Amino acid sequence: MQSGRLRLLEPPPLASDQPDSMAMCAAERGPAARCRICGSALLARIGTVEYLAGYAWEVNRCNACGCQFTRHDGGVHGLMHETGVLSYYSDYRSIAARCRSCFERNDLEGLRDLLASSSKYKFVLDRIAPLPADARILEIGCSRGYLAAHSILAGRKVLGVDVSREAVMEAGALFGDHFALVGDPRIEAGAPYDLIYHVGMIGCVADPIELTNDLLALLRPGGALLFNAPNRDALYLDGQLWLDSAPPPDLVTLFPPRFFMRQFSAKAAAIENIETTPAEQSMLIALRRALGVVWARPVAQPIQAAGDNGLTWRQPTPPMRRLVERVAAKIGRMTGLDALVPRRPTEFGLFVTLTRK
Repeated sequence: MQSGRLRLLEPPPLASDQPDSMAMCAAERGPAARCRICGSALLARIGTVEYLAGYAWEVNRCNACGCQFTRHDGGVHGLMHETGVLSYYSDYRSIAARCRSCFERNDLEGLRDLLASSSKYKFVLDRIAPLPADARILEIGCSRGYLAAHSILAGRKVLGVDVSREAVMEAGALFGDHFALVGDPRIEAGAPYDLIYHVGMIGCVADPIELTNDLLALLRPGGALLFNAPNRDALYLDGQLWLDSAPPPDLVTLFPPRFFMRQFSAKAAAIENIETTPAEQSMLIALRRALGVVWARPVAQPIQAAGDNGLTWRQPTPPMRRLVERVAAKIGRMTGLDALVPRRPTEFGLFVTLTRK
C-alpha cells in the first residue's frame, strides 16, 4: 500500500475559501442515493437536524450496514477544527500543555495517569504496555502529540501522523521529531507496524472502510489496529436523530455494534468491547425512557458562537423533571436499585481491536 493513500484523511479546501460556499454546501446536502459507508441503496431518510445556522443536515440510516450518517462535508469540518475558538478541539491544546509538563519532568507514571483518565486513551495505553520494547507503533490523527508522548517518553518507536501541518509542528515542538504529515514517506518506510491506533477519528473520515483497509495493510500479520467509534445505540431518547455531544458535520458516522466484526472478518480477527454508562446515569436514562421523554431538536446557532458551549448541545431539562431525576438517583443509590438497571452504551465507547490475519 502506498502511504499517499492515507490522503483520504485530508479534508477538502475550507468552504469559506470558495465562492458562494453556503449555497454550494446546501446544494451538496441533498438526499443521498446510496450509503456513504457501504454503498447500499437500502437507505431510510429519517429526518433533518440543524445545529449550526445555515447547515441543515439530512440524517440517513442504512438498512444494509446499519450505520447512521449525514453527508460528509470536509470543508465545514476543516473550518471547525482549524479555527480553535469555534471548536472543542481547542481543549486539545490544554491537554497537550499538561502532558508536556509531565514530559519535561520525565514523569512517565504521571503522564499515564493523566491520559488514562480518558477511557479511549486508556484503551490504547493498556494495549501498548505489554508490547516488546522494539515494537513499531503508528498513531493516525495524532493531533498535538500528547498520546504519542507516553510512548516517546518510554523509549518506544512511534510515529504520529496528522493532516494538520499546525498540529504536527506543535507536536514536534512539544515532544520531538516523531511526527509527520499525511503522505510523508516515513509512514510507509516504518511498515510493517506491530500496532496502529487512532482515537476519536473514525466517525469523521469520508470513507471509514477504505481507511481501515489501508491501515490493516500497514500491519504485520498478527499486528493490531485499535480505535474507538461512535455507537449508534447511544441514541436512547424517542425520536433522537443524532448525538448532541458531537453534531454534524464534526461527527458524520454512527456505527452499530458488530459493524467492524462483519466488515473485516476476512482480513482480521475482530473484537468489539462496548463501554457502558455508570449505574446512576443508566438509571436516569431508564427513567427518561419510562417517562416518554422525547428528544428535543437543537436550536441552530451561528457558527461564530458555536464555541460557547464546546459544540455540545445540551438538552433542556424542565425544573420539575430535574427534581424527579435527582430524587430517583438518590433513591437508586441508597437502595442499590441503580445496580439492577441495564447499563446503556456510552456515546463513543465502541472499542475495536482488529488483529491482522
